[in-house]
Amino acid sequence: MEKRKYEINMIEGNLFKKILIFSIPLILSGILQLLYNAADLIVCNQFGSGHSTAAISSTYPIINLIVNFFMGLSVGANVLMSRYFGANDEEGGKRVTYTSMVFSLFFGIIVAIFGYFMSKSFLIWTGTPDDVIDLSSTYMKIYFIGVPFTMIYNFGASLLRSIGDTRRPFIFLAISGLINVLL
Repeated sequence: MEKRKYEINMIEGNLFKKILIFSIPLILSGILQLLYNAADLIVCNQFGSGHSTAAISSTYPIINLIVNFFMGLSVGANVLMSRYFGANDEEGGKRVTYTSMVFSLFFGIIVAIFGYFMSKSFLIWTGTPDDVIDLSSTYMKIYFIGVPFTMIYNFGASLLRSIGDTRRPFIFLAISGLINVLL
C-alpha cells in the first residue's frame, strides 16, 4: 500500500508530534458529536417550546446508547483494518472495507426500522414523562431514520482512523453538523 498525505506513520519520526496531529481531530470529533444533539436543543429552545426541549432531552440516554454501540462495533473493523494496513495487505484491507460498509448499511437499516417502530416503547421504558412522550417519540423516529448514515459514518471513520487519518472523519462530521444546524 502506498503512503498518502493524510496517513500518519506512527512507527517512524517524532512520535509526540504524530500523536498530537493524530489526536487533535479525534478530540474535536468527540466534542462535535457531543454538540450534535446540543445543537438540536439550542435551535429547538429558540424556536420551539419548553416541551420540545424536554422531549429532546429525554432521548439522550437512548441516543447515547445507540451511538456508543455503533462506535463499539466499528472498533472491530478498526482492528482488522489496522492489521491489514500494517501488513501491507491491500486485498485484506479492501475486504474489510467492503464488509464493513455492507454490514453498516444492512445493520443500520435493520436498526432504523426496528427503532422507528419501537421509539415510543423505548421512551416508556426509560420513564419519559407523559406530557413529552409524543414529541420525544417523533424526535426518536427522525433520529432512527438517520441511523444507517450514522452507521456508515462510524464505520468509515473507524477505517480511516485505522490507517492514521483522523482529519477527514473530523471534516465529514463538521460538515454534517453544520447541515444539521442549517436544516
